[in-house]
Amino acid sequence: MSKIFNIYTSLNDIRFEKRVIILGNFDGMHIGHQKLIEKGVKLSQSDSLKSMVFTFYPQIQSLLYNDFKYLMSQNEKYKFLQDHEVNEILSIPFNQEIAKLSYDTFIRDVLIDKLNAYHIVVGYNFTFGYKGYGTVQDLQNYFSKTNVHVIQPVRYEGKIVSSTLIRYLLSQGNISLANKYLGYPFKISGQVIHGQQKGRLIGFPTANIKTESQLLLPKYGVYLGKVSIKKHLKDYLAVISIGRRPTVDNKRDITIEAHLIDFSSDIYNQEITINLLEYMRPIRKYSSMESLKKAIEYDVERALLAQY
Repeated sequence: MSKIFNIYTSLNDIRFEKRVIILGNFDGMHIGHQKLIEKGVKLSQSDSLKSMVFTFYPQIQSLLYNDFKYLMSQNEKYKFLQDHEVNEILSIPFNQEIAKLSYDTFIRDVLIDKLNAYHIVVGYNFTFGYKGYGTVQDLQNYFSKTNVHVIQPVRYEGKIVSSTLIRYLLSQGNISLANKYLGYPFKISGQVIHGQQKGRLIGFPTANIKTESQLLLPKYGVYLGKVSIKKHLKDYLAVISIGRRPTVDNKRDITIEAHLIDFSSDIYNQEITINLLEYMRPIRKYSSMESLKKAIEYDVERALLAQY
């Protein structure tokens, strides 16, 4: 297929034509998800069909758990799928109407009558329909085994890769291993906003970013990472602080601040992406701003020696 890329948020907007449908939540787009996408795209290209990722947003987990946070924003997900040569995305809300659909109604009315699915690509543990009663076997009964492609669990160092495991690793600050499971550095994106400019006073100006509240943050602490800025041709090595600022103030607000090493341009109001590479240390309260300055100097030295 040519590089068509369409995003749909309603089943009624979709033209009826034969497709490869890739089903799943795709929360985080980890290396297991990437196997599904790779298989779906290959099938679409070999059979000259469109590839469509069919997912839900908001996900069911966000309805069941008040504290649920996403690993990736919708815009980042769209860009990721476009970069991986998916032709179409169908992203619809998981709501009561969807939740009440029986698995056979979902197959007949949605996959067949609306999407004209020819190939189906799913993970080994995929379930669907009312209370998740639908299984891979039910898909195979409708589409035949040759047209339902089941991706077996992807393992790294003996463990099955999953969004749940990645969330746990992030909560522990194990960013290096989480990145192995993701297949890319964990990202935090947002707009650069004005802060208190206390970092500038001690010689370490920071880019403070505002990100979406429904996105997951890793364990609070100081990280080594790289920052990409729109319209800039290179990424910048950075020391990033995520959490409260006990040396600067007593506020309970969580801040995300990045000191870009050897960088001095004004980037207020610009969109940046922080790629986290390594957990360096916890945040602590220092006795003075001078002590904080010395700690940041050491962080920068370590970052430069890391040679990322």
